[in-house]
Amino acid sequence: MLGPRFDEALTYASNLHREQTRKHSAIPYVAHLLAVCSLVLEHGGDEPQAVAALLHDGPEDQGGEATLTDIRGRFGDDVGDLVAACSEPLHHGKSAWQERKEAFLDHLTTVPPRALLIIAADKVHNARSIVADHAVIGGEIFNRFNGGVAGTKWYYRQLATVLGSRIKLISRRGVRLRRPRLPAPARQAVSMGQSQRETSSPATAAPCRDRGR
Repeated sequence: MLGPRFDEALTYASNLHREQTRKHSAIPYVAHLLAVCSLVLEHGGDEPQAVAALLHDGPEDQGGEATLTDIRGRFGDDVGDLVAACSEPLHHGKSAWQERKEAFLDHLTTVPPRALLIIAADKVHNARSIVADHAVIGGEIFNRFNGGVAGTKWYYRQLATVLGSRIKLISRRGVRLRRPRLPAPARQAVSMGQSQRETSSPATAAPCRDRGR
């Protein structure tokens, strides 16, 4: 059952991201947080994981270490540790896109197992959003991302590989972890783009106007 801490997290997340919208849209950012939380709960997450899902982008997007400290104080170290594990390493700040993504991929190899469900849910919802927008506007969708076509495809392939390997390893050790599954169209996300050649490196990625996920 979900208790008062979850209710408080809903209000906190809504207030924290009040002025933020999804990339290049009018969709309130809280919609993403609710979607990630929903996936976490639908795949066996408990209350601390659900609370962390609501708060997972707080430090990264709204205040850095100060926000993470506030989350720990309000919601406890169990939630704070999960939120920290879900964030790109904060010390990288606004460094180059490729550097940040490679650092996060390295970070994924050591994050606590309980954080993997939240991270997978976050990336699944982002991928679904890309697929949905791609169906409407085509390859133009990649102009929204710092990685461009090549970099975005590279990053999501790497996420699938690293997360898949971690989850399989944890499962072999007897830890039950259900991962959100992409619908059939989204499983083709790595092939998105109009007749773009596949690449194993983001080096050729085109720059973009704002920070990509």
